[in-house]
Amino acid sequence: MSKPADRDLVSKISLSETEIADLIGKSRQAVNVGLRSDGERLYFKPIELANLYTACWRNPVHLALIREHVRETRPSEAEEILSANGLFLTETMLNKANDICAVIPDFAYFNIHHPAQAEMLISRARSDLPTFRIAAPSEADAKEFWRHVFPRGADEEQLLLNSGIDAAVNALPYCVFISEPGIASHENCWVLGAGGFQRHDKMRSARMYQFLMERIGGEQA
Repeated sequence: MSKPADRDLVSKISLSETEIADLIGKSRQAVNVGLRSDGERLYFKPIELANLYTACWRNPVHLALIREHVRETRPSEAEEILSANGLFLTETMLNKANDICAVIPDFAYFNIHHPAQAEMLISRARSDLPTFRIAAPSEADAKEFWRHVFPRGADEEQLLLNSGIDAAVNALPYCVFISEPGIASHENCWVLGAGGFQRHDKMRSARMYQFLMERIGGEQA
């Protein structure tokens, strides 16, 4: 069985060669020739794949195809590529986090319009509940999130202990605060944007975190 090539990926996603050329700064002809060259099985540079990944952010099926292709063809570079050189939050980064607080003003809307990002949070919460907390504007909003995490039901009291409830959450963007070794939650915020959760600057992150903790309670690191 032949190894997968970048041209195999292009045949599966909806971007034309002209659109790809615009994204990576090459001519359509160069892309066409490069993808079809037997000597260029892996045609795209890491930053070019990162650009393709962010360009497909509205299509979770295509995002999944790109993730699978990158991890199969470039395992040593996959994490950097899929995080767009550290600018986007990835599943691996979430899974390695010591503690997480996800700010979700309206989970029903979020789940419909950003299913890939919603699934990332659902999966992480399910895998390690004690280290996962959400902030929601109402108890009903919090329950909507937890219903997707544990569709067969769970201890509601425990889940609400993992939920900070305050109407002021509606004033905040969809975002995720995570703590990692050497990086505290208050300076490590990722805000939802085009392409996924994007790294937020430390000063604004600290102000948002202070506001959030004042409203829902918790340690202000």
